[in-house]
Amino acid sequence: MDVFQPLVSAELRDNWRGFLDINGLAGHSATLDRVMVFGANDLIFALPLVLLLVWLLLARWSPFSRWLARRVGAGEAERDRWLGQRALLSAVVGVALALCLNILLGALIFEPRPFISHPSVAHKLIAHAADASFPSDHEAVAMAIALTLAIYALWLWRHLRREQAGERSGKPAGGRLGRVAPALVGALLALAIAVFIGFARVFVGVHYPIDIVGGACCAAVGDGLAFGLLPLTARVFHPVVRVASALRLA
Repeated sequence: MDVFQPLVSAELRDNWRGFLDINGLAGHSATLDRVMVFGANDLIFALPLVLLLVWLLLARWSPFSRWLARRVGAGEAERDRWLGQRALLSAVVGVALALCLNILLGALIFEPRPFISHPSVAHKLIAHAADASFPSDHEAVAMAIALTLAIYALWLWRHLRREQAGERSGKPAGGRLGRVAPALVGALLALAIAVFIGFARVFVGVHYPIDIVGGACCAAVGDGLAFGLLPLTARVFHPVVRVASALRLA
């Protein structure tokens, strides 16, 4: 244990300094404070909207899907659609698993909120319960959604490279960047939002930087498990997609 003590002490010291550097910016600009409060409290609701936007772009009636069908053929467009729908639906599983990991870690490692441990130092800009600080639930949810889109973009790009190499269809994939564009744009936007949310949660005084990193790690593990479980969960996703198609939402 003594061997790791210097490393642990250094990490805790850096965590505290990071909190002071970020949270120390609070209280100097009313406009900046309002932006960060919005980021800490409300910006997370934009992420399901990003998922929904990408989902609707994949719907059969969307202009993007029609362009894709003309460009690569109805069969390839349908395959791209099903890949995307499975990936986007896996976000629900990824978020659930990430939150389960958060609950487990929070029970094993209880860290009080900064405004509880350091009431005279922390600038608290929002009301919050005095529950466990580590890991961040907000960041776990936000990053799970963002990483789902990022994994989907990489997954689709890899699929299209194999297709273009002739391993699947024996013909060029055609418009590879265009086909992956919705997933790529959605992933970049979602990742930017998730990072901003993490920064804002420290800024308003309810988390330490290590809490944000912990939440992001839980999200990564949750998403990894969710994509690994796709052969099983795809059976559940099939009826969901059929209902969405009947409602002209897919």
